[in-house]
Amino acid sequence: MFVDCDMHLFEPRDMWASHLDATRRDLALRLEDDDQGYTWLAWRDRRVALADVNIPGNVDAIGAHRRRLREGLPSDVDYNELARPYSAPADRLRLLDALGLEGAVLFPNYGLLWERPLEADLPATLANLAAWNRWAAEVAAEGRGRLHPVAHLTLRDLGWVKVIRGNRDSPRNNEVALRDREGLLQRRRELMSLRRDAIGFIGLIFRSFDSIWV
Repeated sequence: MFVDCDMHLFEPRDMWASHLDATRRDLALRLEDDDQGYTWLAWRDRRVALADVNIPGNVDAIGAHRRRLREGLPSDVDYNELARPYSAPADRLRLLDALGLEGAVLFPNYGLLWERPLEADLPATLANLAAWNRWAAEVAAEGRGRLHPVAHLTLRDLGWVKVIRGNRDSPRNNEVALRDREGLLQRRRELMSLRRDAIGFIGLIFRSFDSIWV
């Protein structure tokens, strides 16, 4: 049996909004095209990153695509067409068959691109994490035991560390330290009290009570 343990799952354009409750859809990421036909990962009124599609064995295409952007030329890439085999579960299964693979572990394609731009807005971060995880559960169900998307989580709000010296340019580079002994023991007591309560434990750790976690 051969399983690829590092494939990416390309998020559909409306994945984040379509997997969030109506009250949180204003926090959703999205994929949108500019006037030249280039697709961007966007959030609210800003562009987060160019949405590249990495085709296995054709790394040069990424450079060519970005070179056209720098030169002011219109995009010659149909994002929807390129992303489809790496997004829709049925197409991904056909791809696995073509590659002779029994299964694949699938990571968020754009997950590393948006975490830092959204890091100052924890509700937005948690909302978009939840959207991916809900979609990932659907993909796993349609994958018939062959597609294994990973959960996208954050542990930044658990209260185990405290900021000693902030870094305005990049909060990710803040100087941090563990909380004092009593603070850590209190967190331990909270976790231990939930060891027989799976839903409560999940709610505390992931700030979500979605049934897909349990």
